[in-house]
Amino acid sequence: MLFKKKLLPRIIFLLSGLVMILSLLLVKKSGFLRIQNIEVKTDFQFQNQKKIEQIFKPYLGKPFFFNDNEKLIKEVKNQEIKIAEVKVRKEFPGKIILEIKKRQPILAIPADNLYFWLDSKGIIFSLEKEAKDLPLLAIELQKIEIGSRIEIERIKIPQILAILKQEGIRKITVLADQVQLETGQLGLIILPKEAIEKKIGALQIILNRFRIEGKRLTKIDLRFEKPVVSF
Repeated sequence: MLFKKKLLPRIIFLLSGLVMILSLLLVKKSGFLRIQNIEVKTDFQFQNQKKIEQIFKPYLGKPFFFNDNEKLIKEVKNQEIKIAEVKVRKEFPGKIILEIKKRQPILAIPADNLYFWLDSKGIIFSLEKEAKDLPLLAIELQKIEIGSRIEIERIKIPQILAILKQEGIRKITVLADQVQLETGQLGLIILPKEAIEKKIGALQIILNRFRIEGKRLTKIDLRFEKPVVSF
């Protein structure tokens, strides 16, 4: 009786191990907990859909908990300059969902009869026939092409666009020492490149004040210690 009591736990342990091994073999053979499908959610149209499908193939059949997300994201983004962001989600037991966001234009650079579009990061990602309603950007560049990056964040252009959204910026001209903004409602705004963030703060105060007073401005020059405002 004592012998049976000592033997029973061993038998249970061996049987549990055997069940586990058989379960793992069954899972491996059946494909359970392996990637069976990759779904793409996006409003973006790939130029080469077959190339994207080729990228997905090596991931099909991989274990569900594989950790190649960054590699997959990089491979997808490398296919199209117009892709801004790729996120990977997994749905149990064997599905990957890719959420792809395309770049959104905030500025257009004239080039002969065409327009280069660039996003908030300054990435030039498209050459179009029209600027649509985008503000035009005039800036001296040695070379401009798809994939180039312009340092618009350094001179706070995305921030300026957000502040002056309701004023309707038509054109931004970047010179050696200043940034000029042509707007539909306020006329001309001039900001110095030096300490531009501080001057943007001053611009916000001026705009808020004259919006409340309902006055129409024709020019705001912030290059000096005291802003010069014209009506």
